[in-house]
Amino acid sequence: MSAVVPLPIPSRKRRWKWVLRALAALVFVTGLLAVAAYREVYRSNGEVLSGGRKRAYLLHVPKSYQADRPTALVICLHGFAEWPAHVMRLSHWNRLADKSGFLVVYPFGSRFPLRWHCGGGFSNRELARQDVQFIADLIDQLKQRYNLDEARIYANGLSNGGGMSFLLAGQLSGRIAAFGKYLKFRSRTLAAASTMAQVMRASSAVG
Repeated sequence: MSAVVPLPIPSRKRRWKWVLRALAALVFVTGLLAVAAYREVYRSNGEVLSGGRKRAYLLHVPKSYQADRPTALVICLHGFAEWPAHVMRLSHWNRLADKSGFLVVYPFGSRFPLRWHCGGGFSNRELARQDVQFIADLIDQLKQRYNLDEARIYANGLSNGGGMSFLLAGQLSGRIAAFGKYLKFRSRTLAAASTMAQVMRASSAVG
């Protein structure tokens, strides 16, 4: 009868090495995820100097854009604790922009978490004034770089961003042709954006 050979039991020192390696791998993966999340939240491709500080935005220009042709602009504002790249994916504005040939810009709010200071729990007159000035400066910069149709500039937003679009309706009514607000995107997002696009076409026809 053969003797049973007991399996070697890992020493305490070896077990600690495995634990430390596992923790190091966890920290590494967590770090990678944190970097990826940061890049996603703060992804932008433009900045404008407004009120003495830089404010960022994410701009989509369709391939069909022609510099000799006046082009409409849609300003899409993210909600509280959200960010431009997120509302860009939810709203499907880029798809409509590619189809109809207009520009879409997604500005960044301020503070942490990102928000617009437009009333409710976010009331602050000075910060609200800065946000309005930022949008005005953003329009000015894009007007310098692109051939914008000044009669076809539109603003819309999600939740807190929708509240900001209402603030713009009062403060920049002479510069923005139509405004829209969405309480939430999700399954009806594309329909909401399409409705705004219909408003844009109607506004263009009237103009």
